[in-house]
Amino acid sequence: MKRLDAIPFDKARKFARSLKLEGQKDWGEYSKSGKRPKYIPANPRRTYKKEWKGWGDWLGTGYIAPIYRQYCSFNEARKYARTLGLKRRDEWNAHNILRTKRQNSKTRNDVPRDPRSVYKKEWKGWGNFLGTENIAPISKKYRSFKEARKFVHELKLESRQEWQKYYMKGKIPKDIPKHPEDTYKNKGWKGMGDWLGTGYIANRDRKYLPPIEAKIEARKIAKKLGIKTPRQWHDAYKAGKIPSNLPGSLWGTYYYEREKRKK
Repeated sequence: MKRLDAIPFDKARKFARSLKLEGQKDWGEYSKSGKRPKYIPANPRRTYKKEWKGWGDWLGTGYIAPIYRQYCSFNEARKYARTLGLKRRDEWNAHNILRTKRQNSKTRNDVPRDPRSVYKKEWKGWGNFLGTENIAPISKKYRSFKEARKFVHELKLESRQEWQKYYMKGKIPKDIPKHPEDTYKNKGWKGMGDWLGTGYIANRDRKYLPPIEAKIEARKIAKKLGIKTPRQWHDAYKAGKIPSNLPGSLWGTYYYEREKRKK
């Protein structure tokens, strides 16, 4: 509801712009200072609800709040983004922080700060938008899990560390993912040992005996091997003397499983 003693919006805005304030915070401080005329509302957004177009319009800074903006087409926004020479999303975000601070007549308010949400239909990743040719993993097309795993097996790599060194050298084909555990989750992934072909099964992927059966079996093995301490059990495990259905740390594994069931 408009205040009865408030002057028309155009005149009030002209007065506000003459103050050369930079933002809503400055306006708030000015309103509390006691210098504001009674015919100028402290909350112009509420008083001039129909005419209101944002604080940038009210104060004359040129900044237009996102809710009031009309954005250019995707192709035009992408063309603008590629002229900036940015390479990553974080650089784009940093550019937008500066863009907010340095509002002027050359500022592109019709290019959104979050193009991914504005141009959902056309969006193909930050690499495509910035022109770096880096396609976001979610947008890439990879080989099927079996085909990719077959390729990796031929590399004869021995560990996750060797896999990381391999793909960091830039030799990896574009259709083979660097992080297969994410790409092939629920699509065949069984661990790095299966991926590399080493036969090693990560502890979290192993299937151990139920607690009671494990306790009985572990006692038999410990008696047979003369094991009396957790350290001796662990050494025997590393030496390959413990069956694969029993863990290297009995207490740690079954305590974790017990706690997990409680949750």
